[in-house]
Amino acid sequence: MTLSFVLTVKFFLIYLLSSYLWNSYSSFGGINPEDSTDDALENGDGGGGGGFGFGSIRWPSLSELIPPLLLNQQNNSTIDKLGTCIDDDSLFPMTIVEKYLPCHDDVYDNDDDDDKRIVDGTPVAIGQRLYQIALFRGNNFACGGTFITRRFILTAAHCVRGYKPEDLKIRYASRQYDNGPMMTIHSVYIHPDYNASLVENDIALLRLSYPLPKIPLLIGTAVLNDDVKIDLETNKSVIVSGWGRTGRSLPVSKRLLMATLRIVNKQQCQQQWESMFNVNSESMICASDTDKSACNGDSGGPLTTMDDKLIGIVSVGSSSCLSFKRPNIYTNVAYFHDWIQKTISEHF
Repeated sequence: MTLSFVLTVKFFLIYLLSSYLWNSYSSFGGINPEDSTDDALENGDGGGGGGFGFGSIRWPSLSELIPPLLLNQQNNSTIDKLGTCIDDDSLFPMTIVEKYLPCHDDVYDNDDDDDKRIVDGTPVAIGQRLYQIALFRGNNFACGGTFITRRFILTAAHCVRGYKPEDLKIRYASRQYDNGPMMTIHSVYIHPDYNASLVENDIALLRLSYPLPKIPLLIGTAVLNDDVKIDLETNKSVIVSGWGRTGRSLPVSKRLLMATLRIVNKQQCQQQWESMFNVNSESMICASDTDKSACNGDSGGPLTTMDDKLIGIVSVGSSSCLSFKRPNIYTNVAYFHDWIQKTISEHF
């Protein structure tokens, strides 16, 4: 037997097992969700087929779970273009700082390169970034987010500010933001000291309507960094991921992408952003690369160490979607660890 055949059979069996587990979970019990306690739902003692409020549930197809190489299929990495250089909040959430940045920013040494440089990401493989979710406002994809428990998601405050829980939903267990199961949001908790103008405390928690089932290989939770003194020295490699634009005026990526960046010295970062706002050396992390960057649509998504520990949340970036002269700014998760834990314990 060839290696391709063995791998195909292996992933097909995983797909069948995952589907069976999900169907068993969805059809279990008959308790009215409105009458179910959090403890019962958390332990699986309820939450029948209608409890999740998904409507028509659709799991990722085999083409999403098995690498395109094994299926001999071409992967379509982009969807229709979402417009050109528009500096407003109509397509993707932006911080106030980003809205005041000029359309292409002045980060190029050669103006001819304006729209030729892209966010040089690579596709996320099966089993990676299982904690990543796509956040929707209404029916429109808007941001990223991270599972930190089976019931709570961490994202950026500017992604959800001004929106009610019923206006939001997430897609999970899929590497494609337009395909896979969805979940509604029960509550939104924005940091009480969030300051949109100064981009301070850009962090929020989303409480799901119901806790998610435990399904290995499809759903995971991120390990939170709780050490404010973690060794994030200059040039240390970190990873950011999301479905955002692949360049300033380019489409979003249909498939989840990831890129390796490097930590930027905070003093240098402050100097590069000082004309726009003050970079807080304690509550923010700076990261950049010559060719790679987060972009519109990546807000709220995870920044992790190379061993998958969650250290940051995508917050601010250059409007050109390049980071080598104005580094990406990330909310420092460890700085807000106490607020995160307190909020979860009070609203679980």
